[in-house]
Amino acid sequence: MGISRRRLLTTTGVGVVAAAIDAGGLRAAAEAATRTGAGRKATTAADSASDVPAATTWDRTVQRASYAPGAGYQRLVAGPGEPHTIRTDLWSRFGPPTMALAAFAQMTDLHLVDDQSPARLEFMDRYADAGAPHHASYPTDSAYRGHEFLSTQVVDAMCQALAGIGKGPRSKKPLQFTIVTGDAIDNCQHNENRWYIDLLDGGRTIVPDSGRIGLDQSFSGGALTGGGTGDNHYYYPSVPPQQVPDNRYTGTSGLGFPHVPGLLDASGAVGAARRPFVSHGLGMPWYAAYGNHDGLWQGNEPIDNNLVDVQGMTVGSSKTTGTSADLPDDYGDLGTFGKLMVAWDLEGTRVVADPDRRLLTRKAFIQDHFNTAGLPVGHGFQGVGIDKAYYAIPSGSGDLIRYLTLDSTNTNTDGFGSGAAGGSIDTDQLNWLEQQLRANSSRYVDTDNRIVTRSGVQDKMYVLFCHHTLGTMDNLDDGIFGGVFGDRHTGDELKALLLRYPNVIAMVNGHTHANRIVPHPAPASSPISGGFWEISTASHIDWPIQSRIIEIMASPDAQNAGEFGSSAGPATLSIFTTMVDPAAPLSFGGDTSTPAQLASLARELATNDPQEVDHGITNRMGADQDRNT
Repeated sequence: MGISRRRLLTTTGVGVVAAAIDAGGLRAAAEAATRTGAGRKATTAADSASDVPAATTWDRTVQRASYAPGAGYQRLVAGPGEPHTIRTDLWSRFGPPTMALAAFAQMTDLHLVDDQSPARLEFMDRYADAGAPHHASYPTDSAYRGHEFLSTQVVDAMCQALAGIGKGPRSKKPLQFTIVTGDAIDNCQHNENRWYIDLLDGGRTIVPDSGRIGLDQSFSGGALTGGGTGDNHYYYPSVPPQQVPDNRYTGTSGLGFPHVPGLLDASGAVGAARRPFVSHGLGMPWYAAYGNHDGLWQGNEPIDNNLVDVQGMTVGSSKTTGTSADLPDDYGDLGTFGKLMVAWDLEGTRVVADPDRRLLTRKAFIQDHFNTAGLPVGHGFQGVGIDKAYYAIPSGSGDLIRYLTLDSTNTNTDGFGSGAAGGSIDTDQLNWLEQQLRANSSRYVDTDNRIVTRSGVQDKMYVLFCHHTLGTMDNLDDGIFGGVFGDRHTGDELKALLLRYPNVIAMVNGHTHANRIVPHPAPASSPISGGFWEISTASHIDWPIQSRIIEIMASPDAQNAGEFGSSAGPATLSIFTTMVDPAAPLSFGGDTSTPAQLASLARELATNDPQEVDHGITNRMGADQDRNT
């Protein structure tokens, strides 16, 4: 983005910029969080610390031993650091970035999973397998993952990595905050929400178990399948392979997943995956956005569904194991009535009920964020009892950048199976967003494509956070007969609004579980040039399991460009993005004694997930230009 030196300096004042802006007092808040021990190493339960040095992928990377198709079960190996790829899609001339304006971290799609929940539909996972008879036609490939019972340990290791890095690798500016861009939890359950908040806060005892604590009633533990011999579709890490020779994961002709005795135990002993530990925490302020898995049953259907008692199922004592409905081979032949038959004809087995599994409304999800040991209280949400999940992160009058968090999740229902994973923006929120953008934009384009210039307005740059990508904001159901009143708006409509305000420089999101950076230039018909970057980041549940550090820097003068190509360039803004891996060893080495070792095992299992491998294990990694840029 081009910006004049005079405009940059008069926007904030030379002293403020030179001091590297501390947005909204966030640096002081981070220091206070550290002083209260939010990021300290745990010592009172199973130790959460790893001896892996904190480093970004600029220093070193984690790679599969082979990416070749059909290479079989893969271990992970150390790779060289990945340099920053220069992207000039929106602005081709630049000077060297010497002035640090902002540095923050993004975590997204944590998917903390209560894998023993009665409301999960693990049996549907096989319908998304490649090959006959379903040919991956069913959109149910996330119904079961062989490593999902280790989700808390993975998030703990990622928190430790970000806390250990602590600053932007290019700017050296301390990280001001972390933003979680939705899908923190998997099935909008209260117990999952508590895990997530306590993991990020740090210093809290995490018990990655539910139902009757110490009694494993999961598929992977074998309790629901005759000790692991009754259904070959699931991974049973504690069952010797010779007992399940036809098992998809560990059988003699299976995928080569490891036998890990004691990882899960259905006999009454506490498996290593269920062992309590004390969370490491981020050690800095953190904020939250609302995702579809935070507010919908399995991320797809409303929790107040008129046709299925989802709430009763979730807190009940019958664990779903299948359906007696006759499902067609191809998902396209299922239809709405077929989906209802699947739900109405669910089969189950008796398990221990747990009221802490209750499904959360948006208001209840927000309220949980006020029961926190971290900063700020509420983590951006505006108050207990307020049913709005969009807000502006507080900033000072001298701050150059404003951060706006949107709610792109559509939880509406008209009782006809609506909801779905796609997002959209409601009219009230869209109007609020334009008011926020106009407040600090001295120039913008009106709806008649004319430039509006306003005197006396302090210009600021805008970074937006939300869960969905612009391309996945396609769910227009407004709860009134399929959206006939038009109260929801697509990603294309949101993009058109943002491109009318040249001070918008980035939108940061998740949802697709993939690293991708997309430039959105102003349309050729616009009287103002520019555009913004859409930065989407991978998840914590699917390979490559990464977070991202984002830095914003300025080159206030034309000077020697060094590594950036030319001998001189104009005053510009540069956005640096750098990937971060969890603080976990490359290999767990058979050791399940610490959360870091368990996180290492989870990452290894994730890169061997059969459906991810079938879809292309490099797809979610993105290209070089989608990672360190």
